[in-house]
Order: sequence, then C-alpha cells, then structure tokens
Amino acid sequence: MKTRIHTFFWKLEGRFRSLLLIFFIASIYFVLLYKRQNPGMTPLMVIRFVEQVADGRPIVLKYTRVPIEAISDYSIYAVMAGEDQKFLDHFGFDFDAIRNALQYDIKTQSTSIWWSTITQQTAKNLFLWQWRSIFRKVLESYFTILMELWRSKERIMEVYLNIVEFWDGIYGIDQAAHYYFDTSADKLTRYQATLLAAILPNPKYYQHHLRSYVLAQRKSAISSWINKLKREAEDKAFVKEIKK
Repeated sequence: MKTRIHTFFWKLEGRFRSLLLIFFIASIYFVLLYKRQNPGMTPLMVIRFVEQVADGRPIVLKYTRVPIEAISDYSIYAVMAGEDQKFLDHFGFDFDAIRNALQYDIKTQSTSIWWSTITQQTAKNLFLWQWRSIFRKVLESYFTILMELWRSKERIMEVYLNIVEFWDGIYGIDQAAHYYFDTSADKLTRYQATLLAAILPNPKYYQHHLRSYVLAQRKSAISSWINKLKREAEDKAFVKEIKK
C-alpha cells in the first residue's frame, strides 16, 4: 500500500515538474517572440468578446497596431504621467508606490496593492486574465521581470499603447484617437492625449463622466507632468522622431 502511494505521488510530482518546465519554456518563448513581433488578440480582447456575446451586446473589436514612431509624443508622456511616472527608472516595479499602498491598505483595510506599473499592466494584458488574485499577481510579476530583462523601455511602451483598453472593444491608442477624436495616433494634441491618459484607470466609468470633476483633476495633474517627463526621457535617450 505504501509503495503504491509513493508511486502515485512520484508520478504526480513528475507531471508537475514537466508542466512547470513547459510553462517556463513557453513563457520565455512568447516574451522573446513579442520582442519584435506584434501580438494578435490578447486574453483581455477574448474576455471582452465573450462578455459581449454573453450579454447580447453588439460585437465591437477595434484594434490597430502602430509603431511608436507613429504615436504622438504627447500620448507617450501623458500615459507615463498618469500611469507610471517612474517608468524610465524602475525595473518593472515601483517599490515606493508598493510600500505606500501597503501602508494605506493597513490603515483603511482596502486593496490598493493592485496598482501596477506600465510594465506590469502590459504583462497582465498580454499574457494573463483580469480577475484579481494573488496567483495572478505572482505570474504578473514573473512576466514583468522577463519583459524588463529582454525588452527595451521603448518596446514595452509601444506594446502597452497598442493593446491597452480605452473602451469596451476599443484597443490601442490609434483606435482610441479615431473613436474619441476622429484622428490618428500621430496627430493627437496635448489636450487629446491628456484626456485619453486620464480615462485609462477606468475607461468604462469615465466614458460616461467625461466632464466629471475627478477626471478634470486627473487631466490637470497629467498635463503638469508632461514636460518634466519629456526632459527626463531625452536625458535618458528615450527619444524618437515624431511626425509633425
């Protein structure tokens, strides 16, 4: 009896090791693949598509990939200002923000620890699901490290701006530019780019509250950071040619 139990757990352990090895190889493969190749549909797009079908809503899936050279300078630094002001300095994690969030959570018994850097958000949107859990956060951290190891900051920003959700079925800065302002990503003005960056934390909510006081405050704060971040980016050689 003991021999059978031992054999069972030995086989189970062997299968687990095999699955773990497959996961590591697959994860590294896809991270390296997307270093150059643009991603197709992401898990979030599939989830939103299924939700639209299940709810009987019109099917909307608008997703256009554009190179970072075809994205307005204002958009890059507005998103950086609104989502991750230390993007150029950290290795995927803003530990000061994590520490402050944990302190806040302890005081208020809330869960603000789900705040993420741009790299973490890109990892989540590109490889994982949206539902919050410690397991997903661990995987998100793992993919974040891989991305920071094998991708430049420019490439991470490029992928993020191309797959981030701006409204139900609207993905990427170019489609957002068309949807909200009937223009393209390279022609977004400072005001337009600031508004798009301001709605990112919760586009489904802000879509119906575009004149809210909270959104106005976010736009103002983001706008005030754009020039500073642009100067810092130029010092760090995070520079690109912009189509005028």
